[in-house]
This record gives sequence, structure tokens and C-alpha cells, in this order.
Amino acid sequence: MEKTASDEPIVVWSAYQVGFAAFISGPLGASFFIARNYKALQNIKAANKSLIIGLLGNFVLLTLAFLFFEKWDRSLVFGITVSYILFLSEFVKKFQGNELKELLANGAKKGSTLKLILISLGFFVLYNLIGISTLLLAEYWLETQLL
Repeated sequence: MEKTASDEPIVVWSAYQVGFAAFISGPLGASFFIARNYKALQNIKAANKSLIIGLLGNFVLLTLAFLFFEKWDRSLVFGITVSYILFLSEFVKKFQGNELKELLANGAKKGSTLKLILISLGFFVLYNLIGISTLLLAEYWLETQLL
């Protein structure tokens, strides 16, 4: 007998798991899991918005890192990191918390932390590849005379 999509349990991610994903992979990784929650809640529009916001968040962090990282005190960098981790965790609690509890009570499964770590590490690698390639391109452009 074939499995259908309705046979598979709904998987949701807790606020703490989203915060952990943000710690490992930044806003993009966390927004991926927020989007998965919205898909489980059948809110595709919000899922797409969360991914776009995650991309923008990563862009902003990369831009800030390239422009100001050496000028900022390390405690400020730590503060920014902790701030977005806490913000994303609280976002899930406030805007998805009750609905996720309902889904879990009705048979949904909590996502595997190991799977979360592996996916987050993938985003971490992607994030760093984008950052390193951007830095290398910027160095190349600065060394090249345009005219």
C-alpha cells in the first residue's frame, strides 16, 4: 500500500529549536523552520514572507559584518547575535505558539533536533560560502581598474 502525504505526520518546530537554529545558522536558518511551521499551519503566504525576511536578515547581517565588524566591540557583536536569537524564539512563541500546541495535541510530531542541526549546518555553510565569495569578489573589484 502506498503512503500518501496525509499519512505522514505533521512536523513542527518549537521556539527553542528555532532559537537554536538561529544560533547555528543565523536568521535564514531560523526563518526556514518558522516557514515550515507556517506550512504545517497551512499559512503558505506567511511561510513565504518568513523566508524572504530571513534572506533580508542575512543580507543585513552580512552587510553590517563587512562594513563594521573590525570597528565594533566584540560585546556589540555578541549582543546583536543574542538579540536576533531571542527575537526569533519569542516570535515563534507569540505568533505560532498556541497553534503549534494545538497541532501537537492533535498528533503532530515535534521536529528532530538532529535534523534541525544538520539543516542548520547546511545553512551555515551556505551563509559562509556567500560571505566568503562576496568578500573575494569585493577584493577583486577593488584591485581592478574600471577604465
